[in-house]
Amino acid sequence: MISYSRTIFKKVKMTKQSLKDRLKKIKINKYKSLFIAGSVALLPSLFKQHQTWQFNLPKKITADIIVIGADTISSQAFYENVKYFPEQKTWKYNHKNRDIDVYYLFDHKNSNLYNEEKLEKQHLVNRYDTAVISYKQKFINVTSKSNPIPNLVNLNFNDLEGKNFYKTPYLSETQEVEKVEPQAKKADDFSLVIKNQVEVMYNKSQESEGLGAKAFYLENENSITMVEYKADPSLPKEKRERLQEILDTRYNREDVLYNYDHEYQHFLNAKSGINGLGMTLEQTYRRRLHDELSANIKQFWKQREAYLQSGCQSNKLTSKTKFYHELIERGLIKPKLGEKISPQEQRYIAEGMQKAWDEKSRPFYQKSTLKYVRNRLKNNPAYKTKGSDEAYEKLLNDIYTYTVDGQTFNLRPYVKEFEINTQDGQELSAMREERGFIENDAISYQKQTKSKADFNRYIATQKTKHAILKHKSR
Repeated sequence: MISYSRTIFKKVKMTKQSLKDRLKKIKINKYKSLFIAGSVALLPSLFKQHQTWQFNLPKKITADIIVIGADTISSQAFYENVKYFPEQKTWKYNHKNRDIDVYYLFDHKNSNLYNEEKLEKQHLVNRYDTAVISYKQKFINVTSKSNPIPNLVNLNFNDLEGKNFYKTPYLSETQEVEKVEPQAKKADDFSLVIKNQVEVMYNKSQESEGLGAKAFYLENENSITMVEYKADPSLPKEKRERLQEILDTRYNREDVLYNYDHEYQHFLNAKSGINGLGMTLEQTYRRRLHDELSANIKQFWKQREAYLQSGCQSNKLTSKTKFYHELIERGLIKPKLGEKISPQEQRYIAEGMQKAWDEKSRPFYQKSTLKYVRNRLKNNPAYKTKGSDEAYEKLLNDIYTYTVDGQTFNLRPYVKEFEINTQDGQELSAMREERGFIENDAISYQKQTKSKADFNRYIATQKTKHAILKHKSR
């Protein structure tokens, strides 16, 4: 916990006093400018003549850096180049030829409010794109501990699905086998590493292995993009038609996948503040997972409707939602189309979806989730701030509230908190240690607790302090 001491600033003359003594009392004159021994440019005077002011400051203000987005600069350079704009009554810093309002730059509450207002003003944009899918050759290693070599080794397609392998490779007896010395103690126990060439789907438009996103939401543009997969027209006719059939059957299926509903929930979650600032690293990490689970549940409602309309045909569900069919077969729920969803069914849906997503999808989000937290950390303090627990819980209640057939209900009570595995927990701890306590934390504290006028005084004082330090170093 950071302790705070009260400091009163008044205008003083340049004497041989210590910097600390100089900054104890300062009077700000509304109509006169403050000069520091001829070495400092004009500072804005913001307040009435002889008015004194006071506010709390951390005992230790600042390391030596300011963080702006992904960039770090010295505090000295920052305060030298901060300028006051009287018409707007705000301080701005010119960063990469763009004037950034310092008041919005550092305060997570104002930043969140700014983004919220921006989303309200922007219309949601729907876009449609095409991804050209082709094949490329790739060698894979298949390990088998059975001996002798089986006539046929059949790799489970589901195991390869995440890597977008097209063909299940068939390995024949005649293929070359490389013996690998075992780690086990038995000398006759060894692994067989079979090298096999397979065809891998890749997105020709992006030159990247795999298909790429079928749909995605971008908060900065407030847009949802739907992507249709098209087989590479340069492929031989038979191969191209077979590939297109696979793409249409498995991926270009909005009637089964309902990707738009998924992305639309991300849009709703963004409006609720899912990507806001001012929460702990752990809360920032977990809400990323909740965002995905919330969107998966959203698209399930359309699957459920189609499933019930079809007379409970399981082909209307995906692998992640097959549990719903099993619930009905076991007699645990007896849903009817158009009727209210009972609390019991709500619980089964929330628990079933979370279990399926945690097992089938979460592993693919591990790296991106840590990257997301680190990016949040670059832009603003992402550690526990006042009220973050309440804001976090309100957020989860918002994103798990759905309206289905006129019935509004909240699944949050049935959704468990995601656990953070040891490796990711260590990554978060490392981020916290790297981050430390830096100047924008102090500035953020000022704006959370005091008025904008006090914030302006704080910036003016810091600018003065750094000017004095520069003057002394000459």
